Amino acid sequence: MVKSALIKDLYVEIDRLKQEVYAARVKNGIYILRDRYLLEEAEKRCVCYIIMQAMSEKIERMELDLDSRDKELYNSQQQLTVKLSEKLEKTERKHKETEHVLLDLEERLRQTNVTIKEKEFLISNLLKSEKALVERVHELRSELEDTASDVTNLFTKIGSHPYSKNTLALSS
Repeated sequence: MVKSALIKDLYVEIDRLKQEVYAARVKNGIYILRDRYLLEEAEKRCVCYIIMQAMSEKIERMELDLDSRDKELYNSQQQLTVKLSEKLEKTERKHKETEHVLLDLEERLRQTNVTIKEKEFLISNLLKSEKALVERVHELRSELEDTASDVTNLFTKIGSHPYSKNTLALSS
């Protein structure tokens, strides 16, 4: 039975090939048996169905993968948002602290500048006073020298000098 079925299949194949050769010689198109045409069309539909089924499965997998990636991206974005929010809060606190320190330092600087101006004013007044005192001392010294010179002249005119050796010995 197996041999007869194989022989029958071979005869059918030979007839099909003969018909195709005849159609090729006549150049009247390609002759394909109706059964073979239907079989090839069915195979094409089957292959198309298989390909479409594979593509739909691939699309479903890709959708699932995309959904999981979206979830991962959303989670990582949320984590990043939380971290950045915390960092922003810390930075704002530091900014406020720095602002307070800056205000304190500006107040200290203002007070220091006022103190420096007061001290400069005092120093300039002391220097003016010192200069006036030095001028007054020079005036008094010149007056004293003039007076000492006048006294010396008077004593020389009178004849005795209070600072001479004779008068010193007498007064002791």
